[in-house]
Amino acid sequence: MELSIVNGGLRAGRPAAAGGAATAPFPASPGEVSSGAGVANRPVENAPDRFRLLKWFAAASFVAVMMVIAAFAALLSHFVGEAILRHDATLTSEFIGNLADTEVLHGGMIGQLTLGQILDPHFDADRFDVSAERAAAARAEFLSHVAMLPDVVLVKVYSQARELVWSTAVGEIGEPEMANRELERAFRQKKLTVSHSFSPFDDNQVRRMDHGYAGDGGGYFVEEYIPLFDMNGEVASVVEVYKQPKSLRHTLFTGKLLVWTLALFSGVVLFGALVWIARRGEKLINQQQARLIDAENLMVIGEMSAAVAHGIRNPLAAIRSSAELALESDGACLKRNLDSIIRQSDRLGRWLKELLIYAGPINSHSDEAVDVGAVVHECLAGMRTQMEKQRVDVVLTQRGEIVPVISGSRAVVAQLAHTVLSNALEAMPRGGMLRVTIDGQSGRRPLRVVVEDSGPGMTAEQMQQIFKPFFTTKSTGLGIGLPLARRIIDRLGGDIAFSSRPGAGTRVEITFGKLEAGSE
Repeated sequence: MELSIVNGGLRAGRPAAAGGAATAPFPASPGEVSSGAGVANRPVENAPDRFRLLKWFAAASFVAVMMVIAAFAALLSHFVGEAILRHDATLTSEFIGNLADTEVLHGGMIGQLTLGQILDPHFDADRFDVSAERAAAARAEFLSHVAMLPDVVLVKVYSQARELVWSTAVGEIGEPEMANRELERAFRQKKLTVSHSFSPFDDNQVRRMDHGYAGDGGGYFVEEYIPLFDMNGEVASVVEVYKQPKSLRHTLFTGKLLVWTLALFSGVVLFGALVWIARRGEKLINQQQARLIDAENLMVIGEMSAAVAHGIRNPLAAIRSSAELALESDGACLKRNLDSIIRQSDRLGRWLKELLIYAGPINSHSDEAVDVGAVVHECLAGMRTQMEKQRVDVVLTQRGEIVPVISGSRAVVAQLAHTVLSNALEAMPRGGMLRVTIDGQSGRRPLRVVVEDSGPGMTAEQMQQIFKPFFTTKSTGLGIGLPLARRIIDRLGGDIAFSSRPGAGTRVEITFGKLEAGSE
């Protein structure tokens, strides 16, 4: 159905074609501003939850600190363990080297042979003018001293042919050694350097140790490869020593425990310091935010006071002038003055009502079924006198047979409609065309109300500020109508969008989100 109000009179017109669109008397504007498109000064009730800085900072700091501390402790404990093992292996190799030199000295073989050469029982000592008895005695004494070293549980001696020529585990003597990287590394040495490792015993190694194995020490052993050289500086034999050093193991455990304890303590202290700083920072931020809010409130109060004072001054002056003239006049002139007083009083009342609604919360707990079409008709009927005075033609188009009913407060919806329609009329003080379209015919699509005027339009700069409180382009406005309209439509779950350009009028599209059940 299409109704026309021309110069304040209602007039029945042709029904609009199904699905047809109301024709605007001016071209569509390329610029558009929507209340749901990230415009500044969003209402407080729709603000997102505050970011919990301390909570997230504490969680992220804890994870980061623990990861760094764990990596640092693991690296440092590995370094400490390797340093202790390397020191013990160096002491063992130096002791065995000195012991070998001592046995050569006691055997009177200095300058002829080294102990590394005579450790191989197949070595021919007679070629070097050394009797086999002296060589065998030096060899036996050296091996007995090595076997009696503290914490030693197994000793092996390898010849240059990688053959096991002596061992405290007698049953293994004469067996060729399988692929052994540590043994090959020892044979490639050019100076007294020891290879070592710290490993757990396996069952085969325990069964092979038939000499000196005590079975304690935690099941871990230190394996060391000590090269012995000939007169030419080449490796003649390698002594492999298995040690189960209980004191060394205790030292390793104590050192690593100390490293991890200090790392954990450092992490706790660092985490505590970071959390304290973050907590202090959050407290300062909250205090600064509170000060900013207070400052903004004071600024808003100042702007509101200035706007109210400026807006009330003119109506009060008009009321006073009309009252003075009324005292001195009679008849028709008196009636005009009294009408002026009533209009200015209504104007003040309307401003105060807008201020009270904008300053207070919009009640959303009194929802009811609201006929948007009926509300728009009532608003237009209430503006009939103003439309006649301004010579504004109004075309109201309501599409579809379904009653456009939404869920909300009738008073709030009426305030929204009055704000948008009065803005459109005020944009055409010298006459024009106002088109109002109520579109709710297409199934489950939200109800839309479109208001188009043929006024002067707005610039891009003005479009960016239309939802800013106390911004107005009219000398008689307070600048809270559109911010109030946006708060209302946001509370109703809808949207309000503006499109305008200079000289082409303004188009306002209101989309309602809360449809009443059974209205579709």
